[in-house]
Amino acid sequence: MSPKHNGDTVTGIIWATLEAAQRGRTTIWTIYDHPSDHPVGFIARRFEVGSGLGHTPTKDTLTGKIDDLRFALERAGFVKIMRSEGDEAQIVESWI
Repeated sequence: MSPKHNGDTVTGIIWATLEAAQRGRTTIWTIYDHPSDHPVGFIARRFEVGSGLGHTPTKDTLTGKIDDLRFALERAGFVKIMRSEGDEAQIVESWI
């Protein structure tokens, strides 16, 4: 997470989501399996979606075991969306 959210991971996820909502944006987290820019494991990246924005990446990321990433996102109130056939091969799933 960003330095602003250096406490508990779940709390950081919630704060980032609330801050985006205050700007009229929805947060989506996408979990990747060993993408080229993070070949050592799983990484979750936060995107913001809003009118005219499309999927805008943020600097917020989480790394760790996939079960730990899923647990944190679920505890923060997110719901899993399975990947689509047309998604990048490294995408495991998204959470909204």
